[in-house]
Amino acid sequence: MRSALTALCTLLLLVTNAAGAQAPRTPSTDSAASRIERWTWLTGTTHGGSLTVTTRPDGEASTRFAYLDNGRGPRLQAQWRTDAAGIPDRWKITGTTTFGSRAEETFRRTRT
Repeated sequence: MRSALTALCTLLLLVTNAAGAQAPRTPSTDSAASRIERWTWLTGTTHGGSLTVTTRPDGEASTRFAYLDNGRGPRLQAQWRTDAAGIPDRWKITGTTTFGSRAEETFRRTRT
């Protein structure tokens, strides 16, 4: 399960970094410094999940991801910072996995 969570988190990082490189479709902002983007998953006409990405000019970003299928699904919150090249320096992911177990992942890149 840990490798599946790591894969999902990596996918979220790639999607949000790619989204940050494109012009936002319909951003809303809490302040002039932050950009918030929201996506909704639909299965037919049923709301299945959502992803909210908040990016700040200083390299900080956060996401809230949830997807439910038959009442089960992951609910994850992630925070990370990237360097000037867009490479993650650190991240923290918390929440629950598809079957309800606790998720808590951290990463910190150290420089020598």
